[in-house]
Amino acid sequence: MSKDRIDIKDVTAKEFNPKAHKSQGDRFNPSNRIYVRASKGVFQKLRRYGAWFLLLLFALVPWIPYGERQAILLDIGQQQFNFFGTTLYPQDLTLLALLFMIAAFGLFFITTFLGRVWCGYLCPQTVWTFMYIWFEEKLEGAANKRKKQDSQPLAAALALRKTLKHLAWFTIALLTGLTFVGYFVPTNELWLDFFTLDATFWTYFWVLFFAVCTYANAGWMRSIVCIHMCPYARFQSAMFDKDTFIVGYDKKRGEDRGPRTRKANPSDLGLGDCIDCNLCVQVCPTG
Repeated sequence: MSKDRIDIKDVTAKEFNPKAHKSQGDRFNPSNRIYVRASKGVFQKLRRYGAWFLLLLFALVPWIPYGERQAILLDIGQQQFNFFGTTLYPQDLTLLALLFMIAAFGLFFITTFLGRVWCGYLCPQTVWTFMYIWFEEKLEGAANKRKKQDSQPLAAALALRKTLKHLAWFTIALLTGLTFVGYFVPTNELWLDFFTLDATFWTYFWVLFFAVCTYANAGWMRSIVCIHMCPYARFQSAMFDKDTFIVGYDKKRGEDRGPRTRKANPSDLGLGDCIDCNLCVQVCPTG
């Protein structure tokens, strides 16, 4: 019989200290609104510039001509997927499926090393959410100001700013819907027919459908999509290992949490490095 013993871990609950802990409510409750605090830094600039590049790419690709048609046109009515000089027909969709599989495995491979880099920098939900938050900050103020305003009775000035915000949000959503449908309908005809009321019922339906989805997802649902609806976020953690780069809380370094003066040595106070300021939660778009 082996003499090796299994280490016993003390799981006795520590006494709750309300002075050293700030209650934020249930962050997984969709009814709790998250006020994302603005932050600056190298990675924020990288995210912002990357988002602008992806937005411009999304908006400009349907306008690229190739011969007598646009370069990328997924013509479902004619059962033709045109990619510059290549045309795929329904019997060629296995090639398209293979391309998507390669892209998926590439994404999984990157996730193993860089963690949630897709969620933070490339996901359309993230790109559109931060674009909507930018309008929110410009028209209603910083996160703390917005939170204070929303806890008070609605004033006329605030109502006007909120109206302008929602008009800006829906304008972006409508442009997004038009751009997305422009990948399936010739873009030049789409924009002309849409605003001259000559488009078909289904064209209007899909443009408005995607506009409403964009407005709801980026304007209202935001973190609910990431936490409760996104399938990739659910199984993403299964691809992490001990060498994966992730943004997380180091319990060994941070605990026990608690405030202290700048000159105080946390070891002398029996505290870890975390001062429990809650800033890491305030800047996170999912709370």
